[in-house]
Amino acid sequence: MSQYLEGQTHQLSEALQEAGFTKDDVTALGQNRDGILSQLKQVLLGLATIVRACFKLALDKAFNPSEFIGENWKVWKGPADGNGLEGDEDCVKELDVVDLEQIVMETHLQGDETSVYGEEKMRRGPCRQESTTRWQGPIGLVE
Repeated sequence: MSQYLEGQTHQLSEALQEAGFTKDDVTALGQNRDGILSQLKQVLLGLATIVRACFKLALDKAFNPSEFIGENWKVWKGPADGNGLEGDEDCVKELDVVDLEQIVMETHLQGDETSVYGEEKMRRGPCRQESTTRWQGPIGLVE
């Protein structure tokens, strides 16, 4: 016989449902798969924290801006003061996996600025650390 009151069981059941737990999730908890309940109790006692597993997105084809922007748009190549047609792209070539835990969103705004555009944004945007990946690349109209 359980030591828990019926009201406690209903409260837990409603909280699990509200949090989006499925019947299979509740079964896994009830079966204490991989010792999950012991781990959960450590979190409740403040002796452990939950660390999310890294989420990675596998890309099945190369990035092609013209598919969503329209024809005549290309990824800018070369330096910001160049013509955009020559040089290397300022991003990882043929990226096949995006590690969303490593993405750093930067605005490059200074002071009270609310926006920065074009070549000035490209000048401010170089990676500050070798480990940073510019996964989107600069995009511009190249004619």
